[in-house]
Amino acid sequence: MKKLLTALAVAVTASGAFAELKLDPVFSSNMVLQQKKPITFFGTAGKGDTISVEFNGKTVTVQPDEDRKWKAEFPSMDAGKTNYTVKISDGKKKIELKDVLIGEVWFCSGQSNMAMPIGKKFRRGWSAQNCEDEVKNAKYPEIRYASQQTVHSFGTGKKLPARYSNAKGWVKCDPAVAHYFSATAYFFGRELHKDLDVPIGLINVSYSGSGIHTWISLEGYKNANLTEDLKIIEKYTLDNKGRKEFEKKESERVSDEMRKWHPLFEQAGAEAKAEAQGWEAADFDDSSWKKATVQYPRKYIVRWYRTKFELPAWMKDKKLILSMNKAGEKADIYLNGKRIAGWNADAPESEKKIRLELDPEQLLQNGKNVLAVRGEYFCNQKSSSQMYNIITRTALVLNKKQFVLNKNWKMNEEFACTKKET
Repeated sequence: MKKLLTALAVAVTASGAFAELKLDPVFSSNMVLQQKKPITFFGTAGKGDTISVEFNGKTVTVQPDEDRKWKAEFPSMDAGKTNYTVKISDGKKKIELKDVLIGEVWFCSGQSNMAMPIGKKFRRGWSAQNCEDEVKNAKYPEIRYASQQTVHSFGTGKKLPARYSNAKGWVKCDPAVAHYFSATAYFFGRELHKDLDVPIGLINVSYSGSGIHTWISLEGYKNANLTEDLKIIEKYTLDNKGRKEFEKKESERVSDEMRKWHPLFEQAGAEAKAEAQGWEAADFDDSSWKKATVQYPRKYIVRWYRTKFELPAWMKDKKLILSMNKAGEKADIYLNGKRIAGWNADAPESEKKIRLELDPEQLLQNGKNVLAVRGEYFCNQKSSSQMYNIITRTALVLNKKQFVLNKNWKMNEEFACTKKET
């Protein structure tokens, strides 16, 4: 009897009869809803539940469909200064959104030029000019901002839910949070707010390096009669199995091309490589090297990175894991003068990272250890990310605790050339 009741409970739960009321995460307190357009709230709930939504003095009652999805529609409204509260309930659970405004909502998509924040301190290429003053004066409570995480659906065609970054939902524009606002979106929204004198909602969904094609829906291509683009989309609209097969073939193709070309690059840089012998040594004098920075390379380059570190007391005499993500298309990693890891340029992407166990004998327990990396970079922006992996994300790991090696890195260029020079 007990087993029967348990099985029945599982079956009822699986059917969605006891599913919890949820509001789609695109909605939150402090948000702005688009003026002069019908307003629809939506989410999921248990089958057979009755959902009531109170907004602007009206109550709409709905029930979920067969997929447990519900939506409640309200008439369009004009922009204004009134702060609204939205109350949603299924009789068991209550959800309340506070300080909701009606105004102009803008979808701010693009690449890194849209992603670039106002910033706390000036950083050329990654902050606004006079950013400290801009943040200090960013007192516009009727400008609201929602920053989305950079995630993608890998060509599955699935719509992903809203996933916020920097906050749990929409935020009001004030100096405490304005530093992470997209600079482009903020200056645009501020001027619009001044011109129209209505609340402004800014949704930042920028994704560095993304192409314009990825921001256009299939319906958009059809409406614009972009037949050639549609053919390409149909060619690469794949299910999970098809995507894996395509990725495998592409990986093999790239590896084959790299295998043919890379010897030419090595030949061009052979003399420079010979002159760099000894740069990996623990006692090498790197005092003339520059402080390591992330740079956008304009040429194909070979660059060395070195850092010195002492083990913290809690890591001494322990087996440790050296963790390093992709540090170049080809890389060689040295610890105290000995090569401990690396990969060739034609290696699969899955092999271009290390999680290497280090014995206590491989590290100086008292004194400075030297970690050196020789990396080859051919991919411009991706190369910048690989450099970033070295100088900010390399870490020693003991159980789940990390000692991040993000200090004292130096760098020096071994060789650089253009593609034509190979």
